[in-house]
Amino acid sequence: MSGDQQPQARVSRFVLILLAIGMILSLYLIVTATAAYFQDPQGSEWQTQLLFGLLILGVIWVFNFWMRGRTRKIDWHTVSQIKCEQEGCEYSEIRDFKEGDYVYKKLGQCPSCGGQDTLYIDLIYAYNPLAVKPLTTEGTQSAQST
Repeated sequence: MSGDQQPQARVSRFVLILLAIGMILSLYLIVTATAAYFQDPQGSEWQTQLLFGLLILGVIWVFNFWMRGRTRKIDWHTVSQIKCEQEGCEYSEIRDFKEGDYVYKKLGQCPSCGGQDTLYIDLIYAYNPLAVKPLTTEGTQSAQST
């Protein structure tokens, strides 16, 4: 799962409101142009309304494709949190996810207390390294990724 790409679009509320207003205005202009055409097909009022309606719709369409090109890709980083199940031992380590890891997988001897077959994978999760740091708790040793 490490390295999966997922698009993330961030558009401000103001831009969304402007787009909604533009869409409503363009639809209004197109509908009124259609009504004006049926009343007076020879007049120029409906042509102007239709032109502006389609122009606004075109601007929204171009903006939509421009925003799709600017979508940021998130590189998710997957890690495994390892703990010791021995009572009184608070050993914990976060390391890069390895193929074959699964929750509650036994990993062997604890380097802290020396307990046999007490080390296991407690959590597997992905995070965005640009936005947050991996989970850490007091006493947790975070493994350095290479």
